[in-house]
Parts: sequence; C-alpha cells; structure tokens
Amino acid sequence: MGNMKVAMRHGLELWVDLNLQRTWDAKLMQPWPFAPVAWVQADLVDDDNYRRENFLFGAFCSSYVTIHLQQLRLRGGKNLRGGTIIGFGVGVANEAELSFVTSVNQMNLNFLGYDVSEVAVRHGREFLNNLQQGKTSSVSSQLNAIHHAEIEQLCREDTFLPAENICIYAARFIQFLSREKMQQVMYHLGKFLRRTGRAVILVHPLPEKNPKVTWTNSSAYSLKELLEPTSEGLGGSVDALRQLDCLYYNQIYTGLTLQAR
Repeated sequence: MGNMKVAMRHGLELWVDLNLQRTWDAKLMQPWPFAPVAWVQADLVDDDNYRRENFLFGAFCSSYVTIHLQQLRLRGGKNLRGGTIIGFGVGVANEAELSFVTSVNQMNLNFLGYDVSEVAVRHGREFLNNLQQGKTSSVSSQLNAIHHAEIEQLCREDTFLPAENICIYAARFIQFLSREKMQQVMYHLGKFLRRTGRAVILVHPLPEKNPKVTWTNSSAYSLKELLEPTSEGLGGSVDALRQLDCLYYNQIYTGLTLQAR
C-alpha cells in the first residue's frame, strides 16, 4: 500500500506512509526502542536503566527548549503571544521529554506535535490529557495538539512556514532519516528560518563527539552535513548556537539552536 490520507486538520490534509508508520509502530512497541543496539545485545539494558536514561535525556531536551523560549520572550515580549512551537516526532512522550509544554503555555504559546507513528501519537495525546487534568491551570487543551502525519511530506508542502510558527523542535529525529530525506528536511528548515527571529532546535548526535560509537539503525550526521542544506534553503549562512551536550548511555547528544546569521 502507498500513502493514506489520515484527516483534515485546520484545513490541512495530513498524510502518512503506511510502511513507515508500521516500521515505527513496531519499533516503539519493543521493550527498549531507543537503547543502543550494542548495549541491548550485550545484555546491558534493563527496564530500570532504560527508564532512567530516557528520563535524563528528556529532562535535558525540555530544559534546553525552555531556556531558548525564555530568551525569546525576553527579546520578543508580548509579540510572542499566540505563537506556535512545532515538534517533529513525539519520541517516548514521557513526562520529562514533554514537560516544556507547560512552559510553552505559560508564555501564551501553542504546541503542535507531529509523528508518523500511531503508537507515539497515542502516547503523546495521553501525556497532554494527563497534563490538562493535572494541577497546572496554565495548560489548555486548546493550545496543544499532536497530529498523526508524515513530517517529511508536510515539510515538502511548506506547512510550517506561516508566521505564527516561531520555533521548530526536533529531538532524536533527524538521525533516523535517510541522507536524501535529511537533506530535504534540513533544506525546508532553512526556508523556515527566512523569517526574522525564528529558530530550529535540534537534539542530535554529532559524529565528531562520538568517534567510538557504531550507529546501527540511525545516522550521526555531522554539523557540516546538517548546515549545508539548511543554508541552501535559507539562502544565507546558518549559525549553530548554544551547543550543549547530554550523555545517553554511551552516546553524546548535542542540543543545537539553528538561526539565520
């Protein structure tokens, strides 16, 4: 089977590649889907350390995004009201990894997440529902949503270019794209950066920081490989700012804030 139209959301047709969806659904239903393959094969991964590693990784990602948004608010003030933060991939959708949504809403911003996996979307929506039912009155169900869609397709259709979208966040996402798709997505992220004040936040493993790591099911694209298509899409130079590192098992992930120079 080929692509399947999923639904209409805010006037957009959302499509999903069924083969890609099945692949990610199967992956996310495994016991430790993001643990390094070599560690799993060596019986070094268990439920406790996997839960701990993902909590720490998620806390790093959430803190990194929150700091950037706080800096944006200091510069943009009330002009940010009603803006939207776009999330590429929901991941494991744990409390730590999506906790920045609270900060997003406290700044009167919206959060829209997209994922090709029905499993990820279900987990993400459960998290948002639990957040809404909790004690944090600043979180509104009207401000947050997670959609089932193929992100690469939405990029090709320039879905994320409207002015209300002020930041795109992609943690542990780019590495799972083929080289061709990575270049296409990064090109469109460059187009996104053409509007002044926007940023793209990546949490990605750089090969120069992981010289001894073997990447079995993903690719650690270098900073140069990421920036070249982004600069092409922008039509100018792109800076990778605020580079901070996080250790996930034996892998080093780097937070990157991409902005037009």
